[in-house]
Amino acid sequence: MIYEHGPVILARHPDAVKKHGNESHLDDINADPPLSKIGIEQGRQLGALFVARSDIGLIITSHKERARHAADIARTHKRIPVVVSKELCEVDWGECSGEPKDKVFTPEMDARAREEGLDFRIAPSAETWTEKHIKIARVIDCYRDVFPILVLGHGQSTQAYVAGEMGWDRQRTLKEFKPRNAEAYDFDPLLCIPPERIFQPTLKT
Repeated sequence: MIYEHGPVILARHPDAVKKHGNESHLDDINADPPLSKIGIEQGRQLGALFVARSDIGLIITSHKERARHAADIARTHKRIPVVVSKELCEVDWGECSGEPKDKVFTPEMDARAREEGLDFRIAPSAETWTEKHIKIARVIDCYRDVFPILVLGHGQSTQAYVAGEMGWDRQRTLKEFKPRNAEAYDFDPLLCIPPERIFQPTLKT
C-alpha cells in the first residue's frame, strides 16, 4: 500500500495495569486492563504530539480500554475525531492466549515461527501476522483522505502491520521495531528511503 496524502503515525498504548506483573506472558485477547498511573501520565505526554503536529486530523484506536482512554487523554487540548476499531486489538493467540511465553515458544515452536514467517499460526484458532496486517491496513485505508492520522494500537499488532507494509520477515521486525508504551513513530513508506529511517520517534516519554 502506498500512501499518497501523508504519513501514518503509529503508537502503542501507554502502560497498563499488568495481570502478571511483567511481559512474560502472551497477550490475553479477552483481557482489558485499565491504564496504570504511569500510563495516564504517558497519555498526557502523548497529547504533546498534537500540539507539535497540528496537521493530525484523526485518531484510530483499538477498542480496548487502555487505548481508548489514552486517546481521550491525549486529545484533551485538541478535540481530534476518534474512530474506534476492534481490528486494531492485540494479535489473537487463540488457545495460547495468556500463557507463559517460555512454555509456548519451545525450540520446536521457534523453528516453526522462523520457517512460516508472517503466516505462522501458533494455535488452530490463532491469528497470523498476515491476517492482522490485512485487517489494520483495510481500516487505515478508509481514512486516507484525512492523513496524517494517529493509529493507537498494541505492540504485536503494530509490528504485524509494519512487517506487512515493509515486506519484512518476522525476525527482522521483532529486532528492528520494538514499539514502546506511548512512543509515536512516523510511518510513510513513500517518504522513507532507506526504510530504516521510518522509525524515528516523534515523542519521547
